[in-house]
Amino acid sequence: MAWRRRQRPENEVPISMAIDAILAENHEVVVFIGARAFSNGVDFTPEARARLAFTDERGHMLGGLHGHGDPTDRLLLGIEFSDGRRCTNLGHPLDFDGDDSAERPVLSMGGGNGGTRSSDISLFLSPLPPSGDLRLVCAWPKRGLPETTTVLSADDILDAALRVRQLWPWEPEPELHWQTEPPTVPEGGWFAEHQAQSTGHS
Repeated sequence: MAWRRRQRPENEVPISMAIDAILAENHEVVVFIGARAFSNGVDFTPEARARLAFTDERGHMLGGLHGHGDPTDRLLLGIEFSDGRRCTNLGHPLDFDGDDSAERPVLSMGGGNGGTRSSDISLFLSPLPPSGDLRLVCAWPKRGLPETTTVLSADDILDAALRVRQLWPWEPEPELHWQTEPPTVPEGGWFAEHQAQSTGHS
């Protein structure tokens, strides 16, 4: 079941990992990330910090991380496996367009918290990445953060996933369906290329 594959298992105790990578930064804004491994994926927590309070009409940073509000003011996060498979936090993860393959990487949105100078969001990557380099591509154009790439070790994630503890057998739950507005991405960059490949446009 697609929905089950794309969620953090409620019947598992995840393994926290020593991943505290800064994805992008300037003199005003910093974005960094932490991670926990599950048997079927990785729970990433991107966090943003601002030197000065965000003073837009929303009054806080969470809209930019969670994908609500102004589509030109969003944190863009992309992940690329060592075998070239890609996914992003753009659009809705369950809009499969006929591709419901268990091998298709997806970032599923979770909960978050936010204020005027600090925000975080939970993103669940599934499935587990193959061995090798795991590339994280980050950009927040409106906040002055161009595309940057951070390389993590997928082998560390796979090792942690082997140590996940299952608490009890899983019980099925009903599937959920919702939609989000596609964001605006910078022209000519990694996100634009990915979006064109996903939609079949050149």
